[in-house]
Amino acid sequence: MLEKIIGETFRNETVNLDFTAYEKCSFINCTIHTHYGIFSLIGCVFTDCKLSLGGPAENVAKLIKLFFGDRPIDFLDLKNK
Repeated sequence: MLEKIIGETFRNETVNLDFTAYEKCSFINCTIHTHYGIFSLIGCVFTDCKLSLGGPAENVAKLIKLFFGDRPIDFLDLKNK
């Protein structure tokens, strides 16, 4: 089960997304990090943030880059099929 954070504002900090569900949160000038990619974001806003990936999340990002290069990404919604 994910820890839940609702309605918080994060400024000028590094935020580790892993194992957390964020709802209606704002991230301003933050470094957003995920290692495992196990998190939830609902209604969140990111302003002037940087993304930091490690471990399995970085591997997925590299795979996406191989498939799509600099083209826009179209994701398949396998849950609703």
